[in-house]
Amino acid sequence: MKKEDIEFLRKLKKKIAEGDHAEQAPPRFWMVRESATRPVGDPDMADETLLVNPEDGHVWTDDDIDSVKLCLEEDAEEGGFEDDLAECGTVDEVIGVMEENRVVWSRSGNAEVCYLERYWRLSDETGAFLTMEDCQKHIVENRYHYSEDAHPYALTAWRNPAFERLLDIVANTDWEKEKDSERKICEMEKTYEFEVGEPFVYQNGDRFEIGIVKRRNPRKPGCYFCWYSTGDTAACTDEADMRKIANAYAFRIVRLDPNGRERGASSEEEINPLDYPLSPDRGY
Repeated sequence: MKKEDIEFLRKLKKKIAEGDHAEQAPPRFWMVRESATRPVGDPDMADETLLVNPEDGHVWTDDDIDSVKLCLEEDAEEGGFEDDLAECGTVDEVIGVMEENRVVWSRSGNAEVCYLERYWRLSDETGAFLTMEDCQKHIVENRYHYSEDAHPYALTAWRNPAFERLLDIVANTDWEKEKDSERKICEMEKTYEFEVGEPFVYQNGDRFEIGIVKRRNPRKPGCYFCWYSTGDTAACTDEADMRKIANAYAFRIVRLDPNGRERGASSEEEINPLDYPLSPDRGY
Protein backbone atom coordinates (compact mmCIF):
# COMPACT_ATOMS: atom_id res chain seq x y z
CA MET A 1 0.00 0.00 0.00
CA LYS A 2 1.34 3.42 -0.94
CA LYS A 3 2.18 6.04 1.66
CA GLU A 4 -0.49 8.34 0.19
CA ASP A 5 -3.13 5.62 0.58
CA ILE A 6 -2.24 5.05 4.22
CA GLU A 7 -2.39 8.80 4.89
CA PHE A 8 -5.84 8.96 3.25
CA LEU A 9 -7.13 6.10 5.41
CA ARG A 10 -5.64 7.67 8.54
CA LYS A 11 -7.52 10.93 7.90
CA LEU A 12 -10.70 9.07 6.96
CA LYS A 13 -10.59 7.13 10.23
CA LYS A 14 -10.33 10.39 12.16
CA LYS A 15 -13.23 11.99 10.27
CA ILE A 16 -15.44 8.95 10.87
CA ALA A 17 -14.59 8.88 14.58
CA GLU A 18 -14.95 12.62 15.22
CA GLY A 19 -17.74 13.43 12.77
CA ASP A 20 -21.46 13.77 13.49
CA HIS A 21 -23.12 10.33 13.56
CA ALA A 22 -26.64 11.80 13.38
CA GLU A 23 -27.74 9.14 15.91
CA GLN A 24 -27.64 6.62 13.07
CA ALA A 25 -26.59 3.03 13.75
CA PRO A 26 -23.45 1.74 12.01
CA PRO A 27 -22.53 0.93 9.32
CA ARG A 28 -23.70 4.40 8.40
CA PHE A 29 -23.36 6.47 5.26
CA TRP A 30 -24.75 9.74 3.93
CA MET A 31 -26.61 10.76 0.81
CA VAL A 32 -27.91 14.06 -0.53
CA ARG A 33 -31.55 14.61 0.37
CA GLU A 34 -33.59 17.33 -1.31
CA SER A 35 -37.18 18.33 -1.96
CA ALA A 36 -38.81 17.85 -5.36
CA THR A 37 -42.25 18.01 -6.93
CA ARG A 38 -44.35 15.55 -8.92
CA PRO A 39 -47.79 15.68 -10.52
CA VAL A 40 -50.78 14.66 -8.42
CA GLY A 41 -54.27 14.01 -9.72
CA ASP A 42 -56.25 15.33 -6.74
CA PRO A 43 -56.13 19.16 -6.50
CA ASP A 44 -56.82 18.90 -2.76
CA MET A 45 -53.52 17.01 -2.35
CA ALA A 46 -51.51 19.60 -4.27
CA ASP A 47 -48.85 21.71 -2.59
CA GLU A 48 -48.36 23.84 -5.66
CA THR A 49 -50.42 24.70 -8.73
CA LEU A 50 -48.80 25.87 -11.95
CA LEU A 51 -49.93 26.90 -15.40
CA VAL A 52 -47.65 25.35 -17.99
CA ASN A 53 -47.29 25.12 -21.75
CA PRO A 54 -47.26 21.35 -22.41
CA GLU A 55 -45.74 21.95 -25.82
CA ASP A 56 -42.37 23.06 -24.45
CA GLY A 57 -42.72 22.72 -20.67
CA HIS A 58 -42.60 26.48 -20.08
CA VAL A 59 -44.17 27.62 -16.81
CA TRP A 60 -46.32 30.69 -17.35
CA THR A 61 -45.58 33.58 -14.96
CA ASP A 62 -47.17 36.94 -14.32
CA ASP A 63 -44.87 38.42 -16.95
CA ASP A 64 -46.66 36.22 -19.50
CA ILE A 65 -50.17 37.30 -18.51
CA ASP A 66 -51.07 38.72 -21.93
CA SER A 67 -49.92 35.54 -23.71
CA VAL A 68 -51.90 33.42 -21.26
CA LYS A 69 -55.09 35.36 -21.91
CA LEU A 70 -54.53 34.95 -25.65
CA CYS A 71 -54.20 31.18 -25.23
CA LEU A 72 -57.53 31.10 -23.35
CA GLU A 73 -59.39 33.51 -25.63
CA GLU A 74 -61.33 30.77 -27.46
CA ASP A 75 -62.19 28.98 -24.21
CA ALA A 76 -63.44 32.24 -22.67
CA GLU A 77 -65.73 32.90 -25.63
CA GLU A 78 -67.04 29.35 -25.52
CA GLY A 79 -67.55 29.36 -21.75
CA GLY A 80 -68.71 32.90 -21.39
CA PHE A 81 -66.06 34.07 -18.95
CA GLU A 82 -64.42 36.74 -21.15
CA ASP A 83 -65.01 39.47 -18.57
CA ASP A 84 -63.57 37.40 -15.70
CA LEU A 85 -60.49 36.56 -17.78
CA ALA A 86 -60.00 40.19 -18.77
CA GLU A 87 -59.92 41.28 -15.12
CA CYS A 88 -57.14 38.77 -14.22
CA GLY A 89 -53.83 40.42 -13.40
CA THR A 90 -51.87 37.35 -12.27
CA VAL A 91 -51.48 33.75 -13.35
CA ASP A 92 -52.98 32.57 -10.06
CA GLU A 93 -56.14 34.53 -10.84
CA VAL A 94 -56.25 32.96 -14.31
CA ILE A 95 -55.95 29.49 -12.76
CA GLY A 96 -58.82 30.36 -10.42
CA VAL A 97 -61.04 31.36 -13.36
CA MET A 98 -60.09 28.18 -15.25
CA GLU A 99 -60.93 25.97 -12.25
CA GLU A 100 -64.19 27.80 -11.68
CA ASN A 101 -65.20 27.15 -15.28
CA ARG A 102 -63.79 23.63 -15.29
CA VAL A 103 -61.13 24.37 -17.88
CA VAL A 104 -58.15 22.12 -17.15
CA TRP A 105 -56.36 22.81 -20.45
CA SER A 106 -56.94 25.36 -23.14
CA ARG A 107 -58.32 24.61 -26.59
CA SER A 108 -55.15 26.09 -28.06
CA GLY A 109 -53.17 23.43 -26.18
CA ASN A 110 -50.74 26.00 -24.78
CA ALA A 111 -52.09 26.39 -21.26
CA GLU A 112 -52.64 23.53 -18.82
CA VAL A 113 -53.22 23.54 -15.06
CA CYS A 114 -50.66 21.29 -13.35
CA TYR A 115 -51.11 20.14 -9.74
CA LEU A 116 -47.92 19.23 -7.90
CA GLU A 117 -47.09 17.68 -4.54
CA ARG A 118 -43.79 18.12 -2.72
CA TYR A 119 -41.78 15.15 -1.48
CA TRP A 120 -38.30 14.30 -0.24
CA ARG A 121 -35.96 12.32 -2.46
CA LEU A 122 -32.42 10.98 -2.24
CA SER A 123 -30.25 12.09 -5.11
CA ASP A 124 -29.05 9.28 -7.37
CA GLU A 125 -26.32 11.44 -8.92
CA THR A 126 -23.44 10.70 -6.52
CA GLY A 127 -24.15 7.60 -4.47
CA ALA A 128 -23.00 7.29 -0.85
CA PHE A 129 -20.58 9.40 1.23
CA LEU A 130 -18.67 7.91 4.15
CA THR A 131 -18.81 11.08 6.27
CA MET A 132 -21.28 13.90 6.75
CA GLU A 133 -18.43 16.36 6.19
CA ASP A 134 -17.75 15.03 2.69
CA CYS A 135 -21.45 15.04 1.81
CA GLN A 136 -21.91 18.63 3.00
CA LYS A 137 -18.82 19.75 1.11
CA HIS A 138 -20.20 18.18 -2.08
CA ILE A 139 -23.51 20.02 -1.67
CA VAL A 140 -21.77 23.37 -1.17
CA GLU A 141 -19.51 22.88 -4.18
CA ASN A 142 -22.37 21.69 -6.40
CA ARG A 143 -25.23 23.80 -5.06
CA TYR A 144 -26.57 24.56 -8.56
CA HIS A 145 -27.49 20.86 -9.00
CA TYR A 146 -29.76 20.70 -5.96
CA SER A 147 -32.77 22.40 -4.39
CA GLU A 148 -32.17 25.11 -1.79
CA ASP A 149 -33.07 22.74 1.05
CA ALA A 150 -30.61 19.99 0.05
CA HIS A 151 -28.80 18.51 3.05
CA PRO A 152 -26.83 15.41 4.18
CA TYR A 153 -29.07 12.51 5.17
CA ALA A 154 -27.75 9.63 7.28
CA LEU A 155 -28.65 6.02 6.52
CA THR A 156 -27.65 2.59 7.81
CA ALA A 157 -26.37 -0.06 5.40
CA TRP A 158 -28.78 -2.71 6.62
CA ARG A 159 -27.62 -6.32 6.16
CA ASN A 160 -24.58 -5.25 4.13
CA PRO A 161 -21.74 -7.28 5.73
CA ALA A 162 -19.06 -6.37 3.17
CA PHE A 163 -19.64 -2.64 3.64
CA GLU A 164 -19.76 -3.07 7.43
CA ARG A 165 -16.46 -4.97 7.43
CA LEU A 166 -14.81 -2.34 5.23
CA LEU A 167 -15.77 0.48 7.61
CA ASP A 168 -14.69 -1.62 10.59
CA ILE A 169 -11.23 -2.05 9.04
CA VAL A 170 -10.94 1.68 8.39
CA ALA A 171 -12.12 2.59 11.89
CA ASN A 172 -10.10 0.08 13.90
CA THR A 173 -6.77 -0.22 12.09
CA ASP A 174 -3.80 1.61 13.62
CA TRP A 175 -2.84 3.53 10.49
CA GLU A 176 0.03 5.30 12.27
CA LYS A 177 1.60 1.91 12.88
CA GLU A 178 0.92 0.87 9.29
CA LYS A 179 2.54 4.09 8.13
CA ASP A 180 5.72 3.27 10.09
CA SER A 181 5.72 -0.25 8.67
CA GLU A 182 5.38 1.11 5.15
CA ARG A 183 8.30 3.46 5.74
CA LYS A 184 10.49 0.60 6.97
CA ILE A 185 9.53 -1.56 4.00
CA CYS A 186 10.35 1.26 1.61
CA GLU A 187 13.73 1.67 3.26
CA MET A 188 14.45 -2.05 3.09
CA GLU A 189 13.49 -2.16 -0.58
CA LYS A 190 15.28 1.05 -1.44
CA THR A 191 17.24 0.82 -4.69
CA TYR A 192 20.87 1.74 -4.22
CA GLU A 193 22.08 4.16 -6.89
CA PHE A 194 25.84 3.93 -6.33
CA GLU A 195 28.22 1.02 -6.73
CA VAL A 196 31.31 0.17 -4.65
CA GLY A 197 34.28 2.12 -6.01
CA GLU A 198 32.11 4.61 -7.91
CA PRO A 199 33.22 8.28 -7.80
CA PHE A 200 30.61 10.99 -7.14
CA VAL A 201 30.26 14.67 -6.26
CA TYR A 202 29.26 15.77 -2.74
CA GLN A 203 28.12 19.30 -1.91
CA ASN A 204 29.51 20.43 1.44
CA GLY A 205 28.02 23.87 1.97
CA ASP A 206 29.50 26.10 -0.73
CA ARG A 207 32.15 23.53 -1.54
CA PHE A 208 31.93 20.60 -3.93
CA GLU A 209 34.01 17.53 -3.12
CA ILE A 210 34.81 14.36 -5.03
CA GLY A 211 34.25 11.14 -3.12
CA ILE A 212 34.48 7.42 -3.81
CA VAL A 213 32.07 4.81 -2.44
CA LYS A 214 33.71 2.32 -0.10
CA ARG A 215 30.60 0.30 0.73
CA ARG A 216 26.94 0.57 1.70
CA ASN A 217 25.96 1.26 5.29
CA PRO A 218 23.92 -1.82 6.34
CA ARG A 219 22.40 -0.03 9.33
CA LYS A 220 21.22 3.07 7.45
CA PRO A 221 19.42 2.27 4.21
CA GLY A 222 20.24 4.77 1.50
CA CYS A 223 23.60 5.67 3.06
CA TYR A 224 27.20 4.78 2.14
CA PHE A 225 30.64 4.81 3.71
CA CYS A 226 32.69 7.06 1.44
CA TRP A 227 36.29 8.24 1.13
CA TYR A 228 37.01 11.96 0.69
CA SER A 229 40.72 12.10 1.53
CA THR A 230 43.94 10.12 1.30
CA GLY A 231 43.39 8.54 4.72
CA ASP A 232 41.59 5.31 5.59
CA THR A 233 38.65 6.99 7.35
CA ALA A 234 35.32 6.66 5.48
CA ALA A 235 32.44 9.03 6.29
CA CYS A 236 28.78 7.93 6.32
CA THR A 237 27.02 9.85 3.57
CA ASP A 238 23.33 10.07 2.72
CA GLU A 239 22.51 9.19 -0.87
CA ALA A 240 20.37 12.33 -1.09
CA ASP A 241 23.55 14.43 -0.85
CA MET A 242 25.44 12.47 -3.50
CA ARG A 243 25.43 13.39 -7.19
CA LYS A 244 26.43 11.10 -10.00
CA ILE A 245 29.12 12.16 -12.44
CA ALA A 246 27.29 11.70 -15.74
CA ASN A 247 30.42 11.56 -17.89
CA ALA A 248 32.62 9.59 -15.47
CA TYR A 249 33.15 7.05 -18.24
CA ALA A 250 35.39 9.58 -20.03
CA PHE A 251 37.80 9.99 -17.11
CA ARG A 252 39.96 7.84 -14.87
CA ILE A 253 39.40 8.98 -11.28
CA VAL A 254 41.64 7.33 -8.69
CA ARG A 255 42.30 7.93 -5.00
CA LEU A 256 45.85 8.50 -3.71
CA ASP A 257 47.41 7.43 -0.42
CA PRO A 258 49.21 9.94 1.86
CA ASN A 259 52.39 9.36 -0.14
CA GLY A 260 50.74 10.22 -3.42
CA ARG A 261 50.59 6.65 -4.68
CA GLU A 262 47.48 5.26 -6.39
CA ARG A 263 45.34 3.11 -4.18
CA GLY A 264 43.75 -0.15 -5.40
CA ALA A 265 40.53 -1.71 -4.15
CA SER A 266 41.15 -4.54 -1.71
CA SER A 267 39.03 -7.65 -1.43
CA GLU A 268 37.66 -6.33 1.88
CA GLU A 269 36.43 -3.17 0.19
CA GLU A 270 34.66 -5.10 -2.56
CA ILE A 271 32.58 -7.16 -0.09
CA ASN A 272 28.90 -6.21 -0.01
CA PRO A 273 28.14 -6.26 3.75
CA LEU A 274 24.41 -6.69 3.12
CA ASP A 275 25.14 -10.20 1.81
CA TYR A 276 26.60 -11.30 5.18
CA PRO A 277 25.35 -11.36 8.79
CA LEU A 278 26.20 -8.28 10.84
CA SER A 279 28.90 -8.74 13.47
CA PRO A 280 30.11 -6.23 16.13
CA ASP A 281 33.74 -6.87 15.22
CA ARG A 282 33.34 -6.03 11.52
CA GLY A 283 33.52 -2.33 12.31
CA TYR A 284 30.16 -1.24 10.83
